[in-house]
Amino acid sequence: MSTIDTDKPAGLQLMELIRDGELPPPAAALLLGLEIDDVSEGSITFAFTSDERFSNGKTTHGGILAAVADFALSTAVLTSLDAGVDVVTTNLVVTYLRPVPLTGRFQCGGRVVHRGRALAHAEALMTDHANRAVMRAAATCHVSRA
Repeated sequence: MSTIDTDKPAGLQLMELIRDGELPPPAAALLLGLEIDDVSEGSITFAFTSDERFSNGKTTHGGILAAVADFALSTAVLTSLDAGVDVVTTNLVVTYLRPVPLTGRFQCGGRVVHRGRALAHAEALMTDHANRAVMRAAATCHVSRA
């Protein structure tokens, strides 16, 4: 079991524990099959593998991709916060750049652009196996004491 590092934000430590398998991920992350590839203060990268469960005909449903982006954005903000703080996405803008096939592993990286006391702004980029951008997203998140 990991020890508490008082030099790191509690949200970052939480994501590290989930990444390392010491804590379970949230149920929605399990549903999407998200895995944490990389995490640091203010940024996180998830791996996402698309398959028939997420089908919108011949491609991955945009709502699924938006949910993956929302995880990347909101948890990037969380990694910069101390314990007892809640993050809720209040606005999410998604731009789909190319179709996402129903096969393959994708990465979605989120990063904090600016964080104030009550609001944080973050952005995400999803790329395919060839590192081509397939989706961009930006969000405003409300930050509050839980």
